[in-house]
Amino acid sequence: MEQKTEEKLTPEVLETFLTHLSDRGCSHISLQEYRRTLNGLYEYLSEEKIITAQSGLLWRQWLEEQEFSTRTINTRVSVWNSLMRYLGHRDWQV
Repeated sequence: MEQKTEEKLTPEVLETFLTHLSDRGCSHISLQEYRRTLNGLYEYLSEEKIITAQSGLLWRQWLEEQEFSTRTINTRVSVWNSLMRYLGHRDWQV
């Protein structure tokens, strides 16, 4: 099976991911943090909302440029990595 080189991130994909986390026992507070982070990622992306293997690295770099704390950046990257695992793109993890 050929690996995708890009993926469109939609609100439906994000909601399905959050439902998946909820079904796996993720707490309400954690789900709120995931939602906040995913909304930030979604807003960061270009109008087409396409992600690629480089998107996580570019987002991390942008977060650093915005002078987010190391802890905040690491938390957001962790959410990115969980989403990539869910989407079957472990090789896109940061």
